[in-house]
Amino acid sequence: MIGFPPGTQWWRSRGTGPGHRNRDRSGTARGSILFLTGPYGAGKTTVAHRFAAESGFLRLDIDQPLGFKAYSLQKEWRAFSRHLDFTPLVTTLAERMHTTRCAGAVADLPGNNVLSMAAIEQAGASGICTVVLWGPECSCRAARRARDFATGVVADERNYSIKSMAAFQTYARHEYTAVRLDTFHADGTRVPLETLLVAMRSRLSGPG
Repeated sequence: MIGFPPGTQWWRSRGTGPGHRNRDRSGTARGSILFLTGPYGAGKTTVAHRFAAESGFLRLDIDQPLGFKAYSLQKEWRAFSRHLDFTPLVTTLAERMHTTRCAGAVADLPGNNVLSMAAIEQAGASGICTVVLWGPECSCRAARRARDFATGVVADERNYSIKSMAAFQTYARHEYTAVRLDTFHADGTRVPLETLLVAMRSRLSGPG
């Protein structure tokens, strides 16, 4: 589980925190960084792809075999995950947003990459919004199985349980309620994608 160093205020120290950023027509603060986390099958890949396309965000598909290496961000991620210093990662993303003229950046993290609540809170104080896409294990498992079938991948139920256990156990805790976003209805059907996107824009926009 990954944490953040106490007292880190990267965005605020540069006068570019949530209260300083311009907003696009959807109300989303420009310069925003969004982390999507949650168990496998919750819909991170689909949501991130659509959100990036509609909001003009830089898309970082970390939930794939190469992970951060695919974006030459492994050094920045190591600084964050091993040394609790996320400044290199945020700095690099800000530079890439500027270079690509993107309104923000959205990264969907692997389902076995579980963030502590302290990490999420510290990230929020530094201008990073984290959303835990969430659903019951049975629904997420069925969704992942369907995705594997559609892409010709042989589903490995045992491996799914091992890789997803920490996410289900951790994100089910009460302290994560405010950052969870349910992606399934009670009957197991998916919440409409547009409904999820509206909720995410609202969280990114914040006050003002």
